[in-house]
Amino acid sequence: MRISQAHGEPFSATTQSVVGGSATIVQAATTGRTYYITDLSAGAVQSTAVLTVLSSATNYWQDRVNGSVVVYHKEFENPLRITTGSAVTIRLVVGDTSGTIGSAFINVAGYFT
Repeated sequence: MRISQAHGEPFSATTQSVVGGSATIVQAATTGRTYYITDLSAGAVQSTAVLTVLSSATNYWQDRVNGSVVVYHKEFENPLRITTGSAVTIRLVVGDTSGTIGSAFINVAGYFT
């Protein structure tokens, strides 16, 4: 994740699920506020998962996280810009194809204006 931020007010959040769950981070909607996502990291123990950034019904970005990867990291050269005044949800949904469901975590960083 980036250490310094040149634009707006920085924010970051982290969460971890219980075993067999999915992890979700929500940044609340605020009138006039625009969120920009610059970095994501995630992991899913013993299971493949889908990492999604969405707001309302709009899916801004999605990728698959392989359960054998210790930490998945994505840095956006051009930050994901969420519609002004909208909440943003980052969700890691854990899939179970082996009979063993693992836990999941997400870290997100960015800024808002």
